[in-house]
Amino acid sequence: MTAQKMLKGKNFYAGEETGKLDDATRDGLKKYQEANGLKVTGTLNQVTLEKMGIALTDKQKENAAMDSQ
Repeated sequence: MTAQKMLKGKNFYAGEETGKLDDATRDGLKKYQEANGLKVTGTLNQVTLEKMGIALTDKQKENAAMDSQ
């Protein structure tokens, strides 16, 4: 499941499922993060993805590890 599809299903995003992190998607992410007590960043960070139940790709795991150093 994509983040946009999940956000759309929960009425946090009303746009097309493009797979791109555009302004509308960022706004939906911010709304989702706020509603779920997460740090509001508007980005698909590890905590947000885990809360959404979306598995991280290997590349995302590498990036998360680099960011935490």
